[in-house]
Amino acid sequence: MIKSVADLSRKKWFLWCGKIATLVVIVLLSYWQLKPKLKNEIIDNRSYPVEAAEYIKQNTDLSVMRMYNEYNYGSYLIYENIKVFIDSRADLYTKEFNGKIEVFSDFLGVSNLDKDYDKIFDKYDITHCIFQKAKIINKALAKDDNYKEIYADPYFIIYEKLDAGKITVEDGSNNESEIDNNEIY
Repeated sequence: MIKSVADLSRKKWFLWCGKIATLVVIVLLSYWQLKPKLKNEIIDNRSYPVEAAEYIKQNTDLSVMRMYNEYNYGSYLIYENIKVFIDSRADLYTKEFNGKIEVFSDFLGVSNLDKDYDKIFDKYDITHCIFQKAKIINKALAKDDNYKEIYADPYFIIYEKLDAGKITVEDGSNNESEIDNNEIY
């Protein structure tokens, strides 16, 4: 039972304060969730090379650059109009599909350091490489005099090959034949 008008007003005041506080919390949480979308930061720059892609577009000649990239973010580079070595459509990069070369197998060999990365890069005329900083291949490339680090952010590193070679593929007869770059990329 309400004892006085003052108690009734006080209860209404606390009720309204609680409603307003709840509304403020909801608005702040909504803003926090929408903030990345408002700034067009939908893509996580820890998983995808957002800043590195901007660097590539502003500081390299995309018409002659041949990028070696990891499988997981090839699609993002394509989205940014950067030609890639591989992307998440793995079937396109198998000999069974394209009838020419086994890009996917070469990618796995380089990623696992099972194959000589320099030979693979020469095979495809790779001029630049992009890797997440945590990849073990960065240790090898950082010590390799044929590669120069040209970009680094907290998550990705780009290397430039100082002397890019010809594109070749072994045809099984110990003869190497050239491959048309446009057929690969």
